[in-house]
Amino acid sequence: MGNYIVLDTSIYRELGLKFNENLDYKNLHAFTMNTDGEVLLSDIVVEEFSNYYETLITSKTNSYIKASKDLIRDPYFNSPKEIENGANKELLKAIENFRSTLQKDPIHNLRIAIVRPTLINGLELTKFILNSKESKDSNIQIRDYLIWDSVLNFARRENEERITKIGRRKIKSDKGIITFITKDKGFGENEIFQNLLKEYKINNLEVLSSIPQFLEKKGFYFDFITSELIQEKINSKRILKDLSKDIGALLSYVSERYHKNCYEKEIEESEIEKGDG
Repeated sequence: MGNYIVLDTSIYRELGLKFNENLDYKNLHAFTMNTDGEVLLSDIVVEEFSNYYETLITSKTNSYIKASKDLIRDPYFNSPKEIENGANKELLKAIENFRSTLQKDPIHNLRIAIVRPTLINGLELTKFILNSKESKDSNIQIRDYLIWDSVLNFARRENEERITKIGRRKIKSDKGIITFITKDKGFGENEIFQNLLKEYKINNLEVLSSIPQFLEKKGFYFDFITSELIQEKINSKRILKDLSKDIGALLSYVSERYHKNCYEKEIEESEIEKGDG
């Protein structure tokens, strides 16, 4: 059974521009890498969050160029004339770097799979726009509908058990569970969205409000545990002592999250004590 997690733009904005350094975000990727799961990106979220950053960095760059021009016009201040061209080049690099960072996981820098937008029926979209105007929830946006529809379509494809034949063997795969994490309560409560959920006959989708809520539900979230605390408490002597008592404990220390910079570590050696049996 695959567990797929899709984050809404509201979650990324809450994490901030340094989202890839956020501990909850990194723990989410670490958890999915070490279980049968995967974090996915909505194409619409990529565009929306990237546009949000582009607006911010463009405003900062324009302010910088304006201040630089004011200095250049000053008769007593000597400043290079290439400031504007250089700033615009750096602006484009920053936007490209942001999009690239958004589409890669923070653990192994691998590309995150994209949930593509669906081919929305024009009539259905028109009905949604008209119904949303009559709804009590005045803050419903078309982009919400597009994200919700793409998530529902993905959930519908994962809502069936599949049998894959490899040679003479038949491998049964359970249906996937999709978790959509958003700060927007409309996805879980709005009548229009809930009707769409029933229409698609989806029963493998859950809507949560935060990454910690998801990790806590999976038994993975302890806010007092940090990477520094783990490194302090679980040192090489502790590991070798555990292995000398029980070689089966080796599995507890084998995890993808500890592979980074493994070749830079000092090699520890020890002999396993001979047991009585």
